[in-house]
Amino acid sequence: MLERASLRAILDARNLETIFAWKSKRRFRLLESNTDADIERSLRSAIDAANVRDAVKALTPLKGVGVKMASAILTAIKPTHYTVLDFRALEALGVEDSDDLELYALYVEACRNMSVKYGIDLRTFDRANWQWSKCKAVCGPKPWPRCTQ
Repeated sequence: MLERASLRAILDARNLETIFAWKSKRRFRLLESNTDADIERSLRSAIDAANVRDAVKALTPLKGVGVKMASAILTAIKPTHYTVLDFRALEALGVEDSDDLELYALYVEACRNMSVKYGIDLRTFDRANWQWSKCKAVCGPKPWPRCTQ
Protein backbone atom coordinates (compact mmCIF):
# COMPACT_ATOMS: atom_id res chain seq x y z
CA MET A 1 0.00 0.00 0.00
CA LEU A 2 1.19 3.50 -0.75
CA GLU A 3 2.03 5.89 2.03
CA ARG A 4 -0.55 8.61 2.68
CA ALA A 5 1.72 11.42 1.36
CA SER A 6 2.42 9.45 -1.83
CA LEU A 7 -1.28 8.80 -2.31
CA ARG A 8 -2.10 12.51 -1.97
CA ALA A 9 0.51 13.34 -4.60
CA ILE A 10 -0.86 10.74 -7.00
CA LEU A 11 -4.43 11.93 -6.55
CA ASP A 12 -3.54 15.42 -7.71
CA ALA A 13 -5.07 16.25 -11.10
CA ARG A 14 -1.89 18.11 -12.06
CA ASN A 15 -0.05 14.79 -12.10
CA LEU A 16 -2.56 13.48 -14.62
CA GLU A 17 -2.00 16.59 -16.72
CA THR A 18 1.69 15.72 -16.93
CA ILE A 19 0.92 12.14 -17.99
CA PHE A 20 -1.61 13.32 -20.60
CA ALA A 21 0.88 15.83 -22.00
CA TRP A 22 3.46 13.05 -22.35
CA LYS A 23 1.23 10.28 -23.70
CA SER A 24 -1.25 12.18 -25.88
CA LYS A 25 -1.52 15.95 -26.02
CA ARG A 26 -4.59 15.56 -28.26
CA ARG A 27 -6.58 14.12 -25.36
CA PHE A 28 -5.62 16.84 -22.89
CA ARG A 29 -8.82 18.85 -23.39
CA LEU A 30 -10.89 15.80 -22.47
CA LEU A 31 -9.09 15.50 -19.13
CA GLU A 32 -10.19 19.00 -18.19
CA SER A 33 -13.86 17.95 -18.34
CA ASN A 34 -13.40 15.52 -15.41
CA THR A 35 -14.02 16.80 -11.90
CA ASP A 36 -11.33 16.53 -9.25
CA ALA A 37 -13.65 14.19 -7.34
CA ASP A 38 -14.02 11.92 -10.41
CA ILE A 39 -10.26 11.83 -10.86
CA GLU A 40 -9.60 11.09 -7.20
CA ARG A 41 -12.25 8.35 -7.10
CA SER A 42 -10.91 6.67 -10.24
CA LEU A 43 -7.30 6.86 -9.08
CA ARG A 44 -8.14 5.44 -5.65
CA SER A 45 -9.99 2.54 -7.27
CA ALA A 46 -7.11 1.91 -9.68
CA ILE A 47 -4.55 1.92 -6.88
CA ASP A 48 -6.65 -0.50 -4.83
CA ALA A 49 -7.49 -2.78 -7.77
CA ALA A 50 -6.74 -6.47 -7.39
CA ASN A 51 -5.58 -6.95 -10.99
CA VAL A 52 -4.70 -5.22 -14.25
CA ARG A 53 -8.20 -5.43 -15.68
CA ASP A 54 -9.82 -3.86 -12.63
CA ALA A 55 -7.20 -1.11 -12.49
CA VAL A 56 -7.84 -0.15 -16.11
CA LYS A 57 -11.62 -0.36 -15.65
CA ALA A 58 -11.32 2.05 -12.72
CA LEU A 59 -9.65 4.67 -14.93
CA THR A 60 -11.50 4.39 -18.23
CA PRO A 61 -14.70 6.11 -17.04
CA LEU A 62 -12.66 9.31 -16.97
CA LYS A 63 -13.07 11.38 -20.12
CA GLY A 64 -9.97 11.04 -22.28
CA VAL A 65 -8.83 7.79 -20.71
CA GLY A 66 -8.80 4.68 -22.84
CA VAL A 67 -6.76 1.55 -22.26
CA LYS A 68 -3.53 3.10 -23.57
CA MET A 69 -3.84 6.23 -21.44
CA ALA A 70 -4.80 4.09 -18.44
CA SER A 71 -1.62 2.07 -19.01
CA ALA A 72 0.44 5.26 -18.89
CA ILE A 73 -1.28 6.41 -15.69
CA LEU A 74 -0.82 3.01 -14.04
CA THR A 75 2.84 2.92 -15.09
CA ALA A 76 3.40 6.33 -13.53
CA ILE A 77 1.76 5.16 -10.31
CA LYS A 78 3.41 1.72 -10.10
CA PRO A 79 6.27 1.43 -12.62
CA THR A 80 7.40 -1.89 -11.17
CA HIS A 81 3.95 -3.38 -11.68
CA TYR A 82 2.60 -1.92 -14.95
CA THR A 83 3.94 -1.02 -18.37
CA VAL A 84 2.79 1.33 -21.11
CA LEU A 85 0.70 -0.05 -23.96
CA ASP A 86 2.23 1.52 -27.04
CA PHE A 87 2.34 0.60 -30.72
CA ARG A 88 6.15 0.65 -30.73
CA ALA A 89 6.54 -1.70 -27.78
CA LEU A 90 3.90 -4.02 -29.24
CA GLU A 91 5.69 -4.02 -32.59
CA ALA A 92 8.94 -5.08 -30.93
CA LEU A 93 7.13 -8.14 -29.61
CA GLY A 94 5.51 -8.90 -32.96
CA VAL A 95 2.02 -7.88 -31.83
CA GLU A 96 -0.37 -5.72 -33.85
CA ASP A 97 -1.31 -2.37 -32.31
CA SER A 98 -4.46 -2.49 -30.22
CA ASP A 99 -6.11 -0.84 -27.26
CA ASP A 100 -7.94 -3.96 -26.15
CA LEU A 101 -8.15 -4.51 -22.39
CA GLU A 102 -7.59 -8.26 -22.62
CA LEU A 103 -4.52 -7.72 -24.79
CA TYR A 104 -3.17 -5.24 -22.24
CA ALA A 105 -3.65 -7.69 -19.37
CA LEU A 106 -1.80 -10.39 -21.33
CA TYR A 107 0.83 -7.88 -22.44
CA VAL A 108 1.60 -6.82 -18.85
CA GLU A 109 1.92 -10.46 -17.80
CA ALA A 110 4.23 -11.26 -20.74
CA CYS A 111 6.38 -8.18 -20.13
CA ARG A 112 6.69 -8.99 -16.42
CA ASN A 113 7.78 -12.52 -17.27
CA MET A 114 10.30 -11.39 -19.90
CA SER A 115 11.74 -8.69 -17.66
CA VAL A 116 12.40 -11.34 -15.01
CA LYS A 117 13.76 -13.77 -17.59
CA TYR A 118 16.22 -11.18 -18.92
CA GLY A 119 17.08 -9.74 -15.50
CA ILE A 120 15.93 -6.17 -16.12
CA ASP A 121 13.25 -4.04 -14.55
CA LEU A 122 9.91 -3.63 -16.28
CA ARG A 123 10.47 0.01 -17.34
CA THR A 124 13.85 -0.81 -18.89
CA PHE A 125 12.26 -3.68 -20.80
CA ASP A 126 9.47 -1.38 -22.00
CA ARG A 127 11.90 1.33 -23.10
CA ALA A 128 14.10 -1.19 -24.91
CA ASN A 129 11.12 -2.46 -26.92
CA TRP A 130 10.08 1.10 -27.76
CA GLN A 131 13.62 2.00 -28.83
CA TRP A 132 13.94 -1.09 -31.02
CA SER A 133 10.78 -0.12 -32.89
CA LYS A 134 11.88 3.50 -33.23
CA CYS A 135 15.25 2.46 -34.62
CA LYS A 136 13.57 0.03 -37.01
CA ALA A 137 11.36 2.86 -38.29
CA VAL A 138 14.38 5.11 -38.83
CA CYS A 139 17.00 2.62 -40.01
CA GLY A 140 15.03 -0.18 -41.65
CA PRO A 141 14.34 -3.82 -40.84
CA LYS A 142 17.76 -4.57 -39.33
CA PRO A 143 18.35 -1.56 -37.07
CA TRP A 144 20.99 -3.07 -34.80
CA PRO A 145 23.85 -2.34 -34.36
CA ARG A 146 24.09 0.42 -36.94
CA CYS A 147 21.18 2.56 -35.73
CA THR A 148 21.95 4.89 -32.84
CA GLN A 149 18.82 7.04 -32.93
